Amino acid sequence: MEDKLKNRIYEYLMKGNKFLGKHKLELAFKSYVKGLYVASTYLVYRDTGMLLPPHDAIRILQSRYPDVYDVVTFYSRFQGEISEVILGKIKRDLEDICDSLISKF
Repeated sequence: MEDKLKNRIYEYLMKGNKFLGKHKLELAFKSYVKGLYVASTYLVYRDTGMLLPPHDAIRILQSRYPDVYDVVTFYSRFQGEISEVILGKIKRDLEDICDSLISKF
């Protein structure tokens, strides 16, 4: 299950990159946010063995991974038009989380 979740994170990252390359900013943003949600689910599953929906996993992140929690909650509040600056930042944040998952495990 862990590999499946990690693969989904990377799939959302790649999908977001593809949309970004086509200047479909909203779709890219949504893909990156979904990647962050799956990363939340993955971290909780890895630590607890419980496969939770993202909204439940995010609550557990707050105490176990406050830095990831801050990133996920920051982007989940965005609505409306997404700027390229915000898109670049979420992309880097998701890449950093992915890199962290690789380096630790």
